[in-house]
Amino acid sequence: KPIPLLHKLLLRTSLPGQRLYDPFMGSGSSLEAGLAQKLIVRGCDIDVNSYNAANKRVADYLKGIEI
Repeated sequence: KPIPLLHKLLLRTSLPGQRLYDPFMGSGSSLEAGLAQKLIVRGCDIDVNSYNAANKRVADYLKGIEI
């Protein structure tokens, strides 16, 4: 899923602080887009490689954010 498309969808359907759950998160693009929109994100995937890729993607994204 392209991140710019996910940003547009999330801007229209959610508010900061709301929750995003993706039960088929794949590489985690939806989680990254949700974090950028200040959402509380959760996801899972049956494939361990996808799960690990998503964890890395989210960790890399969070490293670039100042708290």
